[in-house]
Amino acid sequence: MNFCGADSQATSRTLLDQLRPDLVSMPGFSLRSFRTNDLSKHQRTWIFDLLRTNIKACYEKAGWGWHEYSKRREVFDPATRFLVVYRTATADQPEKPLAFASYRFTMDTDVSGQEIPVLYIYELQVAAHARSRGLGSWLTECILRLGFNTDAMRFYLAKMGFHFDETSPSQYYDSDEEIPAKQTSYEILSKPLRVEPPES
Repeated sequence: MNFCGADSQATSRTLLDQLRPDLVSMPGFSLRSFRTNDLSKHQRTWIFDLLRTNIKACYEKAGWGWHEYSKRREVFDPATRFLVVYRTATADQPEKPLAFASYRFTMDTDVSGQEIPVLYIYELQVAAHARSRGLGSWLTECILRLGFNTDAMRFYLAKMGFHFDETSPSQYYDSDEEIPAKQTSYEILSKPLRVEPPES
């Protein structure tokens, strides 16, 4: 996902401070931001266990195989940042992580060869027992705002205005390719952010 206008040097706390207070709070849940180096051993274990549970079978079905060491290095690259959703502690239940998104601020080259600042969402994972509560949409909305802080953002595809990126497999493969578009195992979505000129 391509998002311009974000400060790649901002601290995790500053990033959350960019968001409206009501956006980073949700009844019964809390949101925290981490850099890779800020994660505890327990947090790293939980993140990777959830990732493995959710996508290992998909990787194997796609024919990529599951390579634990290389995937772990990718997930916990020093440039990666994380937003983690926690269930709020109650008298009967302790605080518990339920979902996370990982992303990076970086530079990429568009189809014309021009370098542009982008924000890539690498992973968006929700524990099976916590799905259908809007946590994935909440995480996505927060990252959209971090990429470009505007109230105009909405949700995936029709709701969020995403489209299939030019580099997405379904757009890249043609009739001469061995893998028809309808059989691709994944898609790359993007959303350009237009920066309006300041009013004079």
